Amino acid sequence: IIKLAMIEIHKRILSREISCKMILQVHDELVFEIKDKYLENSIQQIKKIMEQTHLEYKDFKVPLIVDYGIGKNWGESH
Repeated sequence: IIKLAMIEIHKRILSREISCKMILQVHDELVFEIKDKYLENSIQQIKKIMEQTHLEYKDFKVPLIVDYGIGKNWGESH
């Protein structure tokens, strides 16, 4: 599921729909570098992609819920 989300996010970054850099995957987490002026828009798009991309292939009875944190480094964002 995370790979499907990563592929879709990458497509949106290339098409400039999302303004960020995907830096790292750690298990079921993705780490991004996002400029302040693009923060809110990028987060909402990424969250939606991560929660819904799998629906094209498999719908689960329990919805996937994505949480996020913001910080200058990975430690601050938790």
